[in-house]
Amino acid sequence: MKTRKWLVSLLVAAAFVSLSAGVASASGGTGGGGTTTSGADLQVAGSASTGSPNAGAAFSYTFQLKNSGPDAANSVVFTDPLPIGTVPNYATAGGSTLPCAAFGDNAGGTYFRCNVGTIPKGGQVTVVVNVNAPSTASTFSNTGTATSSTADPQTANNSVTVTVQVKASTGGVCKGGVCDTTTTTAAPCALLGSVSAPVGYYSVWAAIWNTMTVTSCSTTSEIINIEVTETNVATGLVDYDVVVPTTLTASQNLSMVLDNDFAPFNTTYTVTITVRDASANVLATAAVNATTPPPQ
Repeated sequence: MKTRKWLVSLLVAAAFVSLSAGVASASGGTGGGGTTTSGADLQVAGSASTGSPNAGAAFSYTFQLKNSGPDAANSVVFTDPLPIGTVPNYATAGGSTLPCAAFGDNAGGTYFRCNVGTIPKGGQVTVVVNVNAPSTASTFSNTGTATSSTADPQTANNSVTVTVQVKASTGGVCKGGVCDTTTTTAAPCALLGSVSAPVGYYSVWAAIWNTMTVTSCSTTSEIINIEVTETNVATGLVDYDVVVPTTLTASQNLSMVLDNDFAPFNTTYTVTITVRDASANVLATAAVNATTPPPQ
């Protein structure tokens, strides 16, 4: 059974991010911890590397997961639904990207999920979520939550909300109070490879696991949108359409699986994968056919 949903495997190096002096406001977190007589007591605290990022600029959220309960917290999972418009780059848990993956939804949103594992009594794990700020100047709230398979009598401190104020970007170089807004940017460029659409089962549904590799051929980082559509060959209708935004760094190879875990059985689809730049120009496209299996 395949349990992941629209998995995005971000192949980037693990990174540690230092917090700058400008720390965003946070609510929730570590209040009232360490008073349970049995079970775990997960507590989450959070901050941002800047409280006022420029529109589209990269910055990081840092979340501290601590277990103050008398028992170990087993099968700890950290989830972070990003504010709409935020572009995911990568997430690390304990300094590694391996436990974390990004998922997309039909509304165009993205969330990170990190399988942290066991946090012993008194133990702590740091989760760093690196993103590009939304392109709109506004206030954005980001809530991270930790859960465990171990009973946790105090769930009120399992989440924390970090708020940042995105500033309008001036662009160019500012010197002496004067900003030159004329900038030179590299042309967006991306290639598609290893495109396939294996099929199988997900619970009581058929599933199509749309896989691909997106490779940057640009000389700089670029924001791209990856769209997967599944057109029913028999009806000509688009039964599945999902768009996932992400940042592609220069020369990066990004392997992705965008799952349709709720496809009908015995149905043939034309699966089309399209990569567009931030201006909706098509950078690459490919298509394959997939036929879902009969019911079990």
